[in-house]
Amino acid sequence: FGQMTEIGALLLLSAVAGRFRVRWFLLAGMLMAVLRFVLLAIAGGSGVLVVAWLGIALHGPIYTFMMVAGRMFLDRRVPESMRGQAQALYQLLVGSVAGILGALICGWLYQTTLNETQANWALYWSLLALMAVVPLGYFIVGLIVKPAGAKAQNSAN
Repeated sequence: FGQMTEIGALLLLSAVAGRFRVRWFLLAGMLMAVLRFVLLAIAGGSGVLVVAWLGIALHGPIYTFMMVAGRMFLDRRVPESMRGQAQALYQLLVGSVAGILGALICGWLYQTTLNETQANWALYWSLLALMAVVPLGYFIVGLIVKPAGAKAQNSAN
C-alpha cells in the first residue's frame, strides 16, 4: 500500500517539481513523517486498522519527498564538481548510518515500552513522533526561516 502511494507521489513530484522550491517538498515529507507516527500512535491506542493503513500509506510520499527531493536539493545546492561526493555522502548517511541508528533506537524503544504482556504501541509511536519533530524544527529554523543576519546582508547588497 505504501509503495502504491509512492508511485503517485513520484508522479506528483515530477509534475510539480518545477513550480515549487525543493525545500517545500522536504518540509512536506518531514510533516508527513510526524503525521504518520501520530496516526500509528492513534491506531496503536485505539486498535482502528484504517488509521494504521493511513499511516502506512504515507510511507510512499514520505520516501519520495525525503529521498528524491533530498537528492534534487543537493543537485541545486552543491557545485557540480562535488555533486557525486555529496550524493554518496547523502546516501551513506540516510541509507546506512540513519538506518542502523534507527534500528538500534527503535529496538531499544520497543524494549522500553514493552510491559509484561505486550508493547504499548501508542507510547512507542508517540515517542517516535516526538523524535521526528526534532529534525523538522531544525529544518524550519535552518532553511525556511531566514536568519536576521541574512536579511540585513541581503538588504545591504
